[in-house]
Amino acid sequence: MITLEVIQKIWGLIQRPTAPQSQVEARELDSIQAPYGHPLVTIDVYNRRHLLLPAPESAALEQDTASSGIHILTNEWRDADEIKMYVDVVCLKPHLNSLFDMVLLDILTIYPNYPNQPDKVCKTVLDRWRELFSKEKGKLPDKSVLLGIWGELKLLLRLTAHNKKAINAWLGPSGGRYDFFIGAVAVEVKSSLQRKGQTITIHGHDQLEQPENGKLYLSLIKAEETPSQGENISDLVSQLLAAGCSRLKLMQALSNLGLSTDLFPESDDLRFNLKSWHLYPVDDQFPKITSASFENGRLPNGIIDIVYKIDLTTQPPYPISENKAEQVLKQFAAGVK
Repeated sequence: MITLEVIQKIWGLIQRPTAPQSQVEARELDSIQAPYGHPLVTIDVYNRRHLLLPAPESAALEQDTASSGIHILTNEWRDADEIKMYVDVVCLKPHLNSLFDMVLLDILTIYPNYPNQPDKVCKTVLDRWRELFSKEKGKLPDKSVLLGIWGELKLLLRLTAHNKKAINAWLGPSGGRYDFFIGAVAVEVKSSLQRKGQTITIHGHDQLEQPENGKLYLSLIKAEETPSQGENISDLVSQLLAAGCSRLKLMQALSNLGLSTDLFPESDDLRFNLKSWHLYPVDDQFPKITSASFENGRLPNGIIDIVYKIDLTTQPPYPISENKAEQVLKQFAAGVK
């Protein structure tokens, strides 16, 4: 069985050619069974990574060069004294290598079932991931953004423990009104590094608006930055994938938040420990500014936005008990399809 870890390690075993006419070293993926030979991986003189899928002789193969980051080609490669036709999947941009590995994993998982159609297998998988390969290398988000992502991943991990499809309720990265929303229940996530006190910043008068005929909860995480221990975002991603979360949907969500896979290593030194977690029902007793705070439910003329802070240091409002909070998450996750 092929795994992402095996794919990641095998690149380090391949010696890159030093000149255009140099012999190219390829590694055989002997754990992948196929009637026309085992798939190969190699690195060319331009430091581009390739997956080579053996194709049946005289097959009418299609190429795909629509994406700027990855191409599906058909090429003849010499193996000893024999020339074979391969479907050649090549990553054109080194900063996309980690993403490319994930695409290869998908391809190699499906390929043994359709060895006569390697080109179609590759295109089917690429179509799923194509949007992510169109993005150029960005800059690492600042610490406050990364903390926010970390906090939302912590909640997603709790939800995924109850339902592997919980990521379908994570709507914040795609521009949803709430961070998490399903049915008529929403959850907003706030994360803080405050050592003393417990204040949160609310952006807009509609951030704490309850869904129509529904419920809204506030997930409040208090974390501590711990460079030598704790968890970084890569750790949480690994835990989510191990719990059954969709790799593609998770990468899409993180990319939408400005954290593409090529930036993971840059964020790895930022580690946090969870100090406390509370879940608050955002009801009539919870301090907030909403549409109901204004005459006719509208902001006064000339006011286009509101940013305000809520102090939750002293009670009320009261968070719900830990057992009840976990029950709320369990019921929430159960509604995700």
